[in-house]
Amino acid sequence: MNPAIGKYLELKKEGLPVHVYVREAGHKGMGVFAGKKFEKDDPIEFCHSFIFEWQGKYQRDAMVGKYCYGVPCHCAPGPQKPPCILNCPANGNRWLMPMGFGSCYNSADKEEEANAFWMIIVEHNLFVMMAKSPIKKDEEILTWFGQGYYDSWCKAK
Repeated sequence: MNPAIGKYLELKKEGLPVHVYVREAGHKGMGVFAGKKFEKDDPIEFCHSFIFEWQGKYQRDAMVGKYCYGVPCHCAPGPQKPPCILNCPANGNRWLMPMGFGSCYNSADKEEEANAFWMIIVEHNLFVMMAKSPIKKDEEILTWFGQGYYDSWCKAK
């Protein structure tokens, strides 16, 4: 079992703790910050989410692309074919909109500066932000969405 799923199943009975907060993050607008210290591979936030099963009608809305995450299709994954993320030939595009602070995490300026990564656990409609490296209390939590996303949405103008 994925360790994040195990931790989620353990914590959801007692209540999922929230150890993050949102505040101004310079030219990127709002960002998510650590309310406590996180170690590498710690789950930072579990976000219940909803999936746009048919993304086509939302494709032209720029905000959907900015605040949603691509969902793996799993149409025919295997050792030679990884799961589709976008533009699946069998099922089309699917996007996930996380609740909580899931849509507020900013991209780092460079891939190597990211201190967090995200995963989608489709069978639980769950978005999980995880620590990629130790994160200090009050440090901004940054992930990497790719150079194209960074150039379009994050780069200071």
